[in-house]
Amino acid sequence: MEYFYNQKNLNKHAGLVKRFQALYESGFPDENEREEFETILNRISHHPVPPEPQSILLITTDEGGTEVTGGLIADWYENSHSIHLTYLIIAEAHRNKGLAKQFIDEGIQWIKDWILHNKGIEIRNVFFESNIPWKTKKGNDNFDAVERLKIFSKYGARWIDIAYTQPALDPEKEEVDNLFLLSFSQYNTRGNKIPADEITEFLKDLYHGLGVANLERNKAFIRMQEELETLKDNHGEVELSVIPYEDSIVFNEEVPAFRFDKASVTLHFMEQMPPSRTEMGSCNYFSSFERDLLNFQNQRNQPLKSISLVSKLDARLIFPPTYKYSSEGLTHKMLSHRSEVEVIVSLSYTHFPLSNKKIWHLTIKPAGESPFFTEYDLVKLVSLFGSTQEDSTVKNRIKFRLERDPSKALSETDLIKHILKKEMLLEGLGTGIVQLDIDELAFLDSDTADTFFQLFQKRERPVLEEGKIKTLGRVICGIILGIFDFNRMDDEEIYDTIQALMPSDSSFLVLCRGTLLKISKVDEIIEAVSDTIIVSPYLLIPSAVLSHNEYILARAKTLLDDTLNNSTALIINDLDMVQAEINKSVNHHYLTDIFQYPSEQTIVEYGNRQRGIVNLYNHITHRLDELFKVIEMKQESRSNLSDAFLNAFLGLIAMVQLTGIFTGLIQFKHNELVFYLIEVILAVLIFFLVRIKKQK
Repeated sequence: MEYFYNQKNLNKHAGLVKRFQALYESGFPDENEREEFETILNRISHHPVPPEPQSILLITTDEGGTEVTGGLIADWYENSHSIHLTYLIIAEAHRNKGLAKQFIDEGIQWIKDWILHNKGIEIRNVFFESNIPWKTKKGNDNFDAVERLKIFSKYGARWIDIAYTQPALDPEKEEVDNLFLLSFSQYNTRGNKIPADEITEFLKDLYHGLGVANLERNKAFIRMQEELETLKDNHGEVELSVIPYEDSIVFNEEVPAFRFDKASVTLHFMEQMPPSRTEMGSCNYFSSFERDLLNFQNQRNQPLKSISLVSKLDARLIFPPTYKYSSEGLTHKMLSHRSEVEVIVSLSYTHFPLSNKKIWHLTIKPAGESPFFTEYDLVKLVSLFGSTQEDSTVKNRIKFRLERDPSKALSETDLIKHILKKEMLLEGLGTGIVQLDIDELAFLDSDTADTFFQLFQKRERPVLEEGKIKTLGRVICGIILGIFDFNRMDDEEIYDTIQALMPSDSSFLVLCRGTLLKISKVDEIIEAVSDTIIVSPYLLIPSAVLSHNEYILARAKTLLDDTLNNSTALIINDLDMVQAEINKSVNHHYLTDIFQYPSEQTIVEYGNRQRGIVNLYNHITHRLDELFKVIEMKQESRSNLSDAFLNAFLGLIAMVQLTGIFTGLIQFKHNELVFYLIEVILAVLIFFLVRIKKQK
């Protein structure tokens, strides 16, 4: 093996280098992935100044030294202390002879040792790229991409699970996104883990070295940096993954069946700090709807008030390009059909004056020239409600970018704070709304859509034949449950999940876990609010009431359970305060029977049962009885001690009187005995006083 690291080496074996150049250029036919050979030679001979790397070339030949059998080109970066293996190629006639292993086992170690000996720099990590089989066009690779990945994996390579983008190799070339970013873990300081900051530093060196300036505005670099943030563990390290070609990992690309043009998703958040009670205000978007919904008794003193703050704000919804989920004992790896979606968002809140709680609503709707959500987009958004069934890696990696400020990638809560320009503590309530209007759904004709709605009006459960109706049923189940493995669902699972509320020939509702879904053929309300609040108030307001009630009772339950578990250490005054607070939550803050119409009342009543709010309420009322008995027992105990104190005090008075009678008749020594007796009585009195104090 010959090593080239300066001009002297290149001059000495100029013919060999020339022959390797021919192998190099034929071995990498995609011009966007192949750097100009002269550029590489310049980096070998001229010792570039950082951030540009220095290159090292390794070449193997046949026994005679005339035929080039393979080569390895490596760049190394002084700033990030990293090696970037840019090109490894074996001549076709010399494959399967162990040359790749030789380059990896001997060549990389030689490069590390040379850098340490000559530059005094210890390399921390070794990075390289390899083609993604399903994203590489035929003819753009001279070696089977899957076989190459298997070879690299066999020799210790692992995958850095981000959507890697290689910057353009020169101004006339394009970025490349059909590559895995890999690493040989045996050469890394931390083995199978790399600190996220060290990967970021390498990417900075790579981009700067190829002339990319203003990384804070480079979308690809920002995206990769954000993905690394979501991947790192509590120690700031990213664990390398198995390269996704193996049979143990089901690796599929999303194949959407639907484009939902008229769709929206609404997320609910509780603001933790109580708002000012002067924030009621008025809002034309909501006020008429609320007054229409509330029954007569609640129209004068409204138990809630909704306000719209932002309408139709342009943004981009960023999905992770790859993600995992678990189903039926297997870990599935998925490639997103698309990782960016143009959307508009609206922001509103509902204030509940009795409890002084405020719930924020973030509504997301597809936008742009071709606005739609696929079923996979909707499942990802619903995962933000808190779905944990499949343990997917999606929800923590969904971000938003505002068109007015594209440099910042924001979580859903950060988006709200960024819009409002204020710091606030928001808690996701695990609940939300999905609206689907399938009037113009290309997958379904009108007759099929009618049949679909009619199917869920009946109590019978007819067999679902494979076809459009069953496909839509499975998709709706996936959206309701927030699961990706919906295509495996059978008839019973579909019927069990889609338990339609108020079904008609053109619409129905489903309440399942934290999701309130409405699917309709035509919904006039959606059209009426599409340019303002986006979400139907006839869904938003009862959904907010459900979320509010669950929040109020959950906190009351926690307070009540903690109090009873520690009741022996608490005084009566503390217990009385807790009892009053719980009673206020259950009887005053908890909202019931506030709506005029059966539809909204049904949503709340069914949701109370389906989400376990009724059980929560019953648990609290039963334990309130338990708290009452604890308080009663403490009061009785205090009363008994008070009686004992009174008796002791009366006894003391009697003893004093007797002492006065006998004082003149008894010798002094007897007076001393009485004195001691009085001391004993006083000690008993003090004992009772201390006990009474402890019982208060």
